[in-house]
Amino acid sequence: MNNFRVFYPQKQSDDLVGNLYRRQPAFVTKVIKLKENDKFNVINEAREWIVQIKKITKAGIVFQAVKRFKFKKNSVDIGLAFSPIQSHSLNFMIQ
Repeated sequence: MNNFRVFYPQKQSDDLVGNLYRRQPAFVTKVIKLKENDKFNVINEAREWIVQIKKITKAGIVFQAVKRFKFKKNSVDIGLAFSPIQSHSLNFMIQ
């Protein structure tokens, strides 16, 4: 399996079948040199999938999801960039 990722902006589901258009098929076939039945990673804002190339045409690449690789959890991490000397300043920043 190749260790590179291609961004896919559409929503993805467990039975994802998608198409790559524009510059992405040229990158996958000519730069990375993948052929039909090869696997690579597809990502969007929240998930990452391992997909398999089903068909390569001049118009684009058709792929199907093999499995979900990662799921990004939305976590909020708030930290202070500095430490105020007086507690009054800290209370003001928290509000």
